[in-house]
Amino acid sequence: MRTPLLASLMIVLIAQASPKLAEGVAALNGGDLEKAVALLEEAVAAQPASTLPLLHLANAQLAGGPPRDAVDMTNRGRAALKTLQQAQRVDPGDKLVMWNLAMIYGGPLQQTEASIAQLRRLIELDPEYPNALSALGSIQTLRALNAARQVRMGGAGENWIADASSRERMRSAAGAFLDDARTVLGRARSVNPSAPEPLILMNLVLRMQASIADDIATSNLLIEEADQLRQRGTALSQQRVARTNGPTALDPNVPPPPFPAPGAPPPPPPR
Repeated sequence: MRTPLLASLMIVLIAQASPKLAEGVAALNGGDLEKAVALLEEAVAAQPASTLPLLHLANAQLAGGPPRDAVDMTNRGRAALKTLQQAQRVDPGDKLVMWNLAMIYGGPLQQTEASIAQLRRLIELDPEYPNALSALGSIQTLRALNAARQVRMGGAGENWIADASSRERMRSAAGAFLDDARTVLGRARSVNPSAPEPLILMNLVLRMQASIADDIATSNLLIEEADQLRQRGTALSQQRVARTNGPTALDPNVPPPPFPAPGAPPPPPPR
């Protein structure tokens, strides 16, 4: 097993042995996307046993500013997916590759099950990997909202559903997603108590669970807990220092930043 020092030395040596990697990253930093992709493809060919150029290539393939349309975003995602799948064959245990694959599947390609599979694999490998638990919780919360809408119950707001058959339909459609979201978000809170995202997401989950609780008293308790989490999450979000600097230039000697995590699902519509 590689030690951290040995791994770092190997990355430096690989970067020094491949000027195409440095040139490709420099082109991307300069905004020449087409040139960057071509050079990084050459770097990959020169270093077939390294995930570093593959990660930079996938980053370049997904870059380019806001997509022109859904087709453009899908095409970018497919190109990055192919590159990341190659990276995973090179190193099946690379956690950044797993994360980026999960974000590609869950974002541009809209393959939810594949995204969840990558996140669960990543969490099994590293239970404290940044944002992995929150990302899984976000996906499951969104699935619950979508399932609720499909049974024409809305997203479930703060009102308890008095009709027992309606509550049961909602539970059948969304209950499993909500239970899983609550479990993983609880773990996310334990891993990073100062992160606002798990609190904000748990707030949504509890409000949906409140609408399908067995009785109004239980529903009210869940709403009270959700209110507390929302207030705490909002306070933690406000404590974060706004970024004032522009984007940092990429370094060819280290992997690019992880692909962005999914945002919180939209709040449930009014019932």
